[in-house]
Amino acid sequence: MLADAALAIHAGNLMTFHCAWMLEQGLAKESRTYSSMCKNHVAKLLCKTLDDAIQMHGGLGFSEDMPFAQWYRFARSARLADGPDEVHDMVIARDFLLGRVNLLV
Repeated sequence: MLADAALAIHAGNLMTFHCAWMLEQGLAKESRTYSSMCKNHVAKLLCKTLDDAIQMHGGLGFSEDMPFAQWYRFARSARLADGPDEVHDMVIARDFLLGRVNLLV
């Protein structure tokens, strides 16, 4: 679980840096799909990592004695705050099908 979290965090960092680089290059329109990828990936990763932390700690992880349950409630809102996952999925899928996403740069 820890290795999976480390891999996913690294991927999220790279996606975020790539999107930020595109914005710095003046490619705001072109970066929209990559921004949706970042938002979707990182929000899901946050929930998954906290869910794993709760799982590793058993009943204690879900109790108020540990911060994970409270953090999870906050993290879940991140998947809605800037548009629900489905909106980001729709943007990514549409742009991919239209050939606007270059995945192998």
